[in-house]
Amino acid sequence: ANPTSQLETDWIYPGATVISRGDGLKLSTADPVGTVTDWYSAKLRENYSSIAISKSTANGTVSNLLSASGGKHISIAITKKDNQAEIFIAVDFD
Repeated sequence: ANPTSQLETDWIYPGATVISRGDGLKLSTADPVGTVTDWYSAKLRENYSSIAISKSTANGTVSNLLSASGGKHISIAITKKDNQAEIFIAVDFD
């Protein structure tokens, strides 16, 4: 396995459906958006000293963006539209 694929595996939210991987991760889950955001926040804190989190809600869509740098840069977008049961998660590594 190449390092990127292992890195991606480490950042798959528990129980999430993998939509695509290889050029970053695209995932979906039915878990509450707060639970997902907390899980990624904790994981970022374990792996990075400096993290940034922004949370916004507009027109019923929740968009939580988490990012960190220090070695490898990572950004995580967690999106929930009000008419959808699923949350979408995008994890990108620069």
